Amino acid sequence: MSMNAQMRNTFYIILAVTVAGFTASTPYPLAIRLIAPRRTAAGGFEFALTGPPGLYRVLGSTDLALWTELDLVTNTLGTARFNDAGANSSPQKFYRVRSP
Repeated sequence: MSMNAQMRNTFYIILAVTVAGFTASTPYPLAIRLIAPRRTAAGGFEFALTGPPGLYRVLGSTDLALWTELDLVTNTLGTARFNDAGANSSPQKFYRVRSP
């Protein structure tokens, strides 16, 4: 089995050790995934992204050729939410996420 195939389902737990003791964080997946897509009551669209903590650029496209940056999302604990309130302004929209 390749290293990439093995890492796809790997979870990590980070421990922060201080003078006062230690704190364990929640586990998070190494692979970035867009999950839980849904329409909002106001007609927008939202989803969550999971992956290592960090900054992520959310990009949107209506044709898969031209991509526009929609937001910069901070993922502090392994999961962050994104809401596109203007999603109903086009008949179709595609999303992708990149780390800067």
